[in-house]
Amino acid sequence: MNYIASILSKYKTLGLNEVEKVKLFDRIEVKFIFNLNELPSILEELSEEYSVLSIQGSGLRGYENHYFDTSDLKMYLDHHNGKLNRYKIRFRNYVDTANSFLEIKFKSNRGRTLKKRIEVPNATYSIEGKSADFLKTETGYDPSMLIESLKVDYKRITLIKLSTSERITIDTDLIYSYGDHIMQFPNIVIAEVKQPKTASSKFTALMHQKHIQPFSFSKYCLGIATVYPGVKANNFKTKIRYVNKYSR
Repeated sequence: MNYIASILSKYKTLGLNEVEKVKLFDRIEVKFIFNLNELPSILEELSEEYSVLSIQGSGLRGYENHYFDTSDLKMYLDHHNGKLNRYKIRFRNYVDTANSFLEIKFKSNRGRTLKKRIEVPNATYSIEGKSADFLKTETGYDPSMLIESLKVDYKRITLIKLSTSERITIDTDLIYSYGDHIMQFPNIVIAEVKQPKTASSKFTALMHQKHIQPFSFSKYCLGIATVYPGVKANNFKTKIRYVNKYSR
């Protein structure tokens, strides 16, 4: 990834305090997926218009997510079956800063994604105390109903355009694990544009120029569908083939 770091060094940088200005907990999200070979030229094209979040001098940061679901994977199946007003529940650990959060994502029947979170002690992946109270208040789920269902590791680049409150996350080196089951996607990039409302974007225009189409899917659901033997995944087969196409 040295060549990626070299390109990112051309960007203006922002610290965490500045990025707080575009913390979008109610947002429109549009995802794209493409091969890692495309990333250098895309980053080069965007360097004049966007800034990069830099922590400890690096724009490429490690993330670790621990997802929770019911024993029968209700949250996964809600998504698989197209149910709206659905939840994703996870602990997110920022590897470089050692900060951890319990996060709840809610997809409304209006297509909005709302996220709420609270900070928790680092590497504490149990829902108890204030985490349990937060979960019950925001979702109605009882902590006793949930188990850890998936671990996801990846690297992330975050690009920011302050003038339009646009945030772009670019994820690479995706690794899923559950027990002894591991699935890696080292050659794909998952990019996501996050805005308070639909607006013009240099990034989305560049995707159109490169004939990279918006692609609606969930990293969590991709992980469950590819790591869990025998799990119901009929409605995700086309999406999985699409991901595998860009994994080569």
